[in-house]
Amino acid sequence: MFTNARIINAYTTLDEIMQREDRLDIMEEKLGYEMEDMFELGSFYEWAKHIVNDDSVDLDALTEVPDIWGEYIPQLETIR
Repeated sequence: MFTNARIINAYTTLDEIMQREDRLDIMEEKLGYEMEDMFELGSFYEWAKHIVNDDSVDLDALTEVPDIWGEYIPQLETIR
């Protein structure tokens, strides 16, 4: 489980990476992600949108994150 604030931060970091020209370098070299990981990150991105777009979301509340995406949140936090 992660706080909504951490989910939003991971989403924001992923969004910023995806807008960069060197996004593949960051994903592959800095984070060590492979194509399968990038597909899963896309799924996480879509899943997290409802939290990010909810103006009344409690940032301290815990949200269950599917296990497959749980490893990405701490990794994305290292990019900031």
